Amino acid sequence: MKSSELAAYGGYELIERGGNIPPAADFALVITDSSMEPHIMQNSTVYVQARAELEEFDTGIFLCNGRIICRQWCQDILGNVHLLCANPAFEKENISLPSGEREKLSCL
Repeated sequence: MKSSELAAYGGYELIERGGNIPPAADFALVITDSSMEPHIMQNSTVYVQARAELEEFDTGIFLCNGRIICRQWCQDILGNVHLLCANPAFEKENISLPSGEREKLSCL
């Protein structure tokens, strides 16, 4: 997926690449909600290295069910994937995908 296509999914807005972006970053996004606070503050810019390998509870940018979201990633012993908000006020927005439905999820 091209970074120019990301804006169509909502929840984030694209910004122009500037000189302050780390060289390894493939794109940058502005987080428009507070679901990842206190780790990532609302209106913060995050720099994304596409297709980076994630470790348990790393934060990533995901395409899930037609939305682009920023969440902590974890996988349980049965292979189910959980995308978790850091902010407890957003607990209802946590996403769990059974191992057989992982094709609905892409890590950007």
